[in-house]
Amino acid sequence: MSYMWARKDRPNLDDAAHTVFMHDNPSAIGWTKTNASCRVCGAKLRAFYHEARLYSVRCDKCRIVSLVEARNPYDAAEKVGKVELPFP
Repeated sequence: MSYMWARKDRPNLDDAAHTVFMHDNPSAIGWTKTNASCRVCGAKLRAFYHEARLYSVRCDKCRIVSLVEARNPYDAAEKVGKVELPFP
């Protein structure tokens, strides 16, 4: 995956955002299925680790992509979605 640079040593955030959003193959290696559900449609969320605790979390059904800092993919998805607690 390559990024386009607007100026020397300064990322073009628009191009980077499109690159993250258009990474639309969630079955590709690296996407982790989570137990968190989308707050909009209820579908299960997936998370992708970039580096330095940075994750993309996406809903494949309504095509929402969020960029989150978290310790692991499950925490990242919980920040964006909702997790149903099991009844005892």
